[in-house]
Amino acid sequence: GMTEAILWDNGNAKQLNPVGLVKDISDSGHAVGYARDGSRWCPYLWENGNSVNLGILSGWRQGFANALNSKDQVVGWCDSTTAFVYRAFLWQDGVLSDLDDLLPAGSGWELTYAMDINETGQIVGIGNFGGQRHAFLMTRVPEPSTLLGLLCGIVALCAREAAKARQNHNRLPAFLKGL
Repeated sequence: GMTEAILWDNGNAKQLNPVGLVKDISDSGHAVGYARDGSRWCPYLWENGNSVNLGILSGWRQGFANALNSKDQVVGWCDSTTAFVYRAFLWQDGVLSDLDDLLPAGSGWELTYAMDINETGQIVGIGNFGGQRHAFLMTRVPEPSTLLGLLCGIVALCAREAAKARQNHNRLPAFLKGL
């Protein structure tokens, strides 16, 4: 028979539905894993007594959630109907993304398993590069628009500080202004 997934919360046992396999739990008590949805396995997030089917990447057969962080960013993988073909995914804010789609074009990587994610969003797993299987560490780089916004903020801060310095210079005694 099927083993039941139970979450212990302050001495109380809570059965996780749908019944599945839990792979990871966050400090907030949210859990991820996978459960049957009809004839296929689907990745699930269990939070606050609710279950969320995270979905499956388009064109793939079934999926498995493996880990999450405190921001409820979930990683895992999907498999295809073709034997031994897998694809790593990231689920965040209700959106399931193929990790390969987050790589620069022409990187040569095919990310097959996402094993864990930390609090800063770094993902570790297994992938293929140059026909060889390798471990990977994926660190997301901010979008150019985010970097541009940061740069504008730094320029504005420097301009403000320069204006303050000029104001303070005008308040100095005359004998110090030449220094």
